[in-house]
Amino acid sequence: MALKIDMEQAYDRMRWDFLCSMLHHFGFPAIWINWVMACISNPRFQITFNGIRSPWITATCGLRQGCPLSPYLFILYSELLSLLIQDKLATNALNGIQLYRNGPVLSHLLFADDIFIFASATHKAAMAIKNIFCSYCDASGQRINRAKSSIFFSNKTKRSRKRMLVNIFGFHQQHQGKYLGIPLLFRKPKKDDYISMISQIRSQISLWGVRSLSFAGRLTLINSVLSSIPVYSMSHTFMPKSILASIEQLIRQFLWSGDMTRNSLHYVNWNSIAKPKASGGLGIHHFSIWRRVLIAKLAAYFYTKHHSLWVSFFQAKYGNCQQVFSFKRGDSYVWQLICHSDDLIVDKMK
Repeated sequence: MALKIDMEQAYDRMRWDFLCSMLHHFGFPAIWINWVMACISNPRFQITFNGIRSPWITATCGLRQGCPLSPYLFILYSELLSLLIQDKLATNALNGIQLYRNGPVLSHLLFADDIFIFASATHKAAMAIKNIFCSYCDASGQRINRAKSSIFFSNKTKRSRKRMLVNIFGFHQQHQGKYLGIPLLFRKPKKDDYISMISQIRSQISLWGVRSLSFAGRLTLINSVLSSIPVYSMSHTFMPKSILASIEQLIRQFLWSGDMTRNSLHYVNWNSIAKPKASGGLGIHHFSIWRRVLIAKLAAYFYTKHHSLWVSFFQAKYGNCQQVFSFKRGDSYVWQLICHSDDLIVDKMK
């Protein structure tokens, strides 16, 4: 099973005394700890409503959003959670999952306030995880948001066991979700998986369409905002051509007409516009080309980032493949994409 756990107001509930204890535990100098605590403790706020300011409000816990120290201090909070999980693993009270023979054991993934826990679907593992989070929440001041947390099961898990584990955690069961903005898929991506991205681009264009923007202004927004929206997803999944075509169509409409409600004459063909500025184009991304380049980046990572966690999983399954990438029917879809990108990077990596 896999648990995707959302912490309620993660930054706002952090206890300062716990942070001070963690800093001492990791051996930071006392003077440095005093500096940090002076920066984060006892901040005061005011609320302005209809031009009237409220009395000063003094905070008693929490890390401020936007403070450059907050992300790094939050990592120290999360380190306690990681230590608690590792302690349970060492005593066999909890076991992670091993996807492939001789592969690494995966027990948890922590990125900022996104938490993923992996364990066998047993009552023993469930109680161990529950005890871990009880200790962590008591010490740090955090609280689990059960409404936004979810649990995933493999197809081999029995229904009775699923019901038992759902009742223990109080999370809702999901068959598909997102992690760090990327859909969790066990198949080839489809058009429906990216409808939210198309909606995001449409909403941005609708917002800008009410303004009288010049051609240069629209071009700047396309290059700085619209073109960057799909890049993150293209770096991790092979987006369908139909989605890329829809995105390019929306960008063309916005470039020439200023909105999506009316058509306008396209004075230059798209292939010329999508060239780099040095080649006479406008520097707009040609997404079909960018898609292949970004997937090739994954293949380059496989060659160079040998200590990366995901590379360790792929090496355990498919081998090091330092000379030529190859795949067979039934292999991971991501692995097939990496193999298809082999011709773009092999000469560069030699």
